[in-house]
Amino acid sequence: MTESKIDLLIGISFICAGLIMLFIPNQVFILILLAAILLSFGNCILLVLRFVQKRNKMDLVFSFGSLLFALFLYNHHFFPQWVMRVGFGAYCIIYSICTFIQWGIYFWNANKRRVTTFFHGLAFLFLALFLLFYNDFKSYLIMMLLGVYVLLLGFRYVNDAMMVINPGQNASWSRKYRLSLPILLSAFLPDWAISYKKNHETKNEKNDKQEPTNLRLMVHVGPKGFQKVGHITVVFNGMVYSYGNYNKASQHLNGTVGNGVFFIAPYEKYLPMILSNENNSIFEYGVKTTAKQDTLIAEKLQYFKDISTPWHAPIESSSHRLKLLKDDYANRLKVYADANFYQIESGRFKTYWALGVNCALFIDSVLKALESDLLTLQGIFSPGLYFDWLEKEYAKANSPIISRWFYSMTVK
Repeated sequence: MTESKIDLLIGISFICAGLIMLFIPNQVFILILLAAILLSFGNCILLVLRFVQKRNKMDLVFSFGSLLFALFLYNHHFFPQWVMRVGFGAYCIIYSICTFIQWGIYFWNANKRRVTTFFHGLAFLFLALFLLFYNDFKSYLIMMLLGVYVLLLGFRYVNDAMMVINPGQNASWSRKYRLSLPILLSAFLPDWAISYKKNHETKNEKNDKQEPTNLRLMVHVGPKGFQKVGHITVVFNGMVYSYGNYNKASQHLNGTVGNGVFFIAPYEKYLPMILSNENNSIFEYGVKTTAKQDTLIAEKLQYFKDISTPWHAPIESSSHRLKLLKDDYANRLKVYADANFYQIESGRFKTYWALGVNCALFIDSVLKALESDLLTLQGIFSPGLYFDWLEKEYAKANSPIISRWFYSMTVK
């Protein structure tokens, strides 16, 4: 209930902020400018005081820089607008590049989605060029668009909170558009949750309403680097199914592109391996399903096997076990979790792309059997997007997500 109250407060705050940005965008810009000037000037004073106490010359240098920045903002009132316009334009450029990479993969694999993906990327490219190079663009329009987004996000938070506060409402899983946090924020939600547990909890979590389920979802969070973005797998009838770029020899662009491979491993072997050997922390959610849904999920997972060929980890044909175990995650999965690998030979998941066809999209395709309310839309997906959704759904009284566990060797 406490989390729902926080969500309700966040939602109301977002709605108020969205309305303010929507109806008085110019005044909001002035407030942002004033706040930036005051913060820079205040930081200058604090650094001077610290210099007096500790005599650190760098504090004096940075205080002078803060003062110059405050004066610059005072004499260039439209600088925050320029930063916002260029920043949003740069984001659209990056987004369009990621989408065009996805389109290239679809084109190479003759996937049906390549036309819509191309125009999706083209739309973001035109928007980026418009923002970056059209000098007469009114920057306050960005604030108004941001206001609409924040307003709608606020309504989503309020709706999620009311579903918890008023358990009489049914938690609908019909597939519809679900507004989410920006991708850069949602991507790191699982890692932030781990940090919170390290600071506020003293033991692993197991909730009170345990009930056996055939279907479970596991959100992994690693200790460093790209692992912090997380990974998501599905457990069905005691077997773990996980999609990724496990063929190290096929990896390109620093491992973000490669052959699409999934593995199947016994849950009772996989969980200890991922906790102790890989130092991952796991958020696990039990999903209540019907017999019909179980059949549909089984058919979907079998479909992936039917369009795949067996793939063998390098350690299966080599005697250099110690080096291969250290250097290749697939080898550790084979040895410690008894995983069997399958390389997808056709269809959407033939080629893995970290910011497009990834583990989260694989899970989404499986959950279509449940009519979950995350659409397989064009865009960038992350495990954090699913983590946010799973947390909200678990809090609802009538949600099919009926249990939650947290496992970790690093959070005691």
